[in-house]
Amino acid sequence: MRVWFVVSSLVVFGFAMTKGLFGRVENERIGGKRMKVVAEWNFDKAGDLQGWQPNAQITDIKVANGVLSFRTVGDDPILYLRAPFEIPASPWHVIEIRMRATSDGMAEFFWSNTTEPPYEGFRPHKRTSFWVVGDGKWRTYRILPFWHPEGKIIRFRFDPFDGANFEIDFIRIVELEVERVTKGEGRVAEWLAFGDVKVERGKEGWFVTLQSPDAFLLSPVSADADQQPFVSVQMSSTAGTHATLFFASEKIAWLAQPFLSHHR
Repeated sequence: MRVWFVVSSLVVFGFAMTKGLFGRVENERIGGKRMKVVAEWNFDKAGDLQGWQPNAQITDIKVANGVLSFRTVGDDPILYLRAPFEIPASPWHVIEIRMRATSDGMAEFFWSNTTEPPYEGFRPHKRTSFWVVGDGKWRTYRILPFWHPEGKIIRFRFDPFDGANFEIDFIRIVELEVERVTKGEGRVAEWLAFGDVKVERGKEGWFVTLQSPDAFLLSPVSADADQQPFVSVQMSSTAGTHATLFFASEKIAWLAQPFLSHHR
């Protein structure tokens, strides 16, 4: 697929041939960038939940052989992080979880900068969902929360789904090392590749090969959206039916999808 872009946004800009932005990858780099570990729970010590507490809809929970395992038996299973926790919120944070499950389903991470009631600071809009493949194989899922407007994160929880057995090798939060862009430029300086995707820059633009359905590209940009309110994309593709643009701003705590019009 051949892609070239003229973009304007505020903080980050994403391009996907999928319905959402999360990746399943098995390396220590994203788009060639190193990652710094901000927080980590690796369940290395038998019997130590490392501050994670289940609700009544999670049963048979244990830590053994470096793995946290449990079974879900209700429609709202929750693992709360009860241990003291506080990190600065960054747009370049990535939640990583290496896990396997016995059935497919949608899992979620919730997060908050407060403990105020109701729900101990958790709110329906402060969450990031991702699809879990339930074939019993180990996978590392990387999820982008874009929680930077919170300023800091002090509450964190994992919500699996009902009717499955789960094993978790680790949960961690990492921060990408990205190129800092000049404010107001509104241009794409680099693409970070998530999933099985190859990116090359040529004379006519970016040449992208997506080899998995959940692969996507992400780029840091900086622009005044009031002055530059349009995103223009010119591309050609050898396959597929649609693409999706996402963006985040200094005030939006997730990747939003803009209204798109198509002109042939």
